[in-house]
Amino acid sequence: MNLYFVCRNDSFLVTLNYYTVQHLQEVHRGNQTSVESYAGTTLTLRGLQRVDMGAYLCIAANGIPPTKSRRYKVYVLFEPLVRVVSPLVLRAADSVASLQCYVEASPKSLNTWQRGRSHSGGKLLNGSKYTISEEILNEYSLHMNLTVSRLKKNDFGEYTCSAVNAYGRADGMVVLKDAISLRLVVLDDTRTFLEGQSADIDSEL
Repeated sequence: MNLYFVCRNDSFLVTLNYYTVQHLQEVHRGNQTSVESYAGTTLTLRGLQRVDMGAYLCIAANGIPPTKSRRYKVYVLFEPLVRVVSPLVLRAADSVASLQCYVEASPKSLNTWQRGRSHSGGKLLNGSKYTISEEILNEYSLHMNLTVSRLKKNDFGEYTCSAVNAYGRADGMVVLKDAISLRLVVLDDTRTFLEGQSADIDSEL
């Protein structure tokens, strides 16, 4: 999809500047070069992507105050994307575990945490056991965080982070394991086998 901005004032030399609320970014123009500002009456964004979301400012100026400007806000709509920051989290009993998922969505998604893999499972709520929060990164991305306090045996297992908006759903899974109970037993004896011979070796992991 392409997007065209047309900003014209016959009595001024027109300059188009692109910026977002967070920081100045580069404009991807039709010739695929990157610029921070562009002089002309028409600005073309080819292959519109989520990174192109933000505010675009058309400024008309000829060196004599005052300047004239018009602001346009661009939204790109897409289904949620979820990435798990750490798929496996190891913690000891009676400690605190922090789980985190990275989410991109537009429009903003409804984000939830739940135990296990099933979508029908009850969602987790803020309370003495769970603390749920979100860290906004930009207009379409955030970190969703789950803190589990005073870990007990039944707290270990799978946790699912979910993001849903009008365009779809995405899930990610984090496995919380008891670090103390994990044991690695190294097989210490040496065995010799003939090529093609089959054998069973039992080892405890």
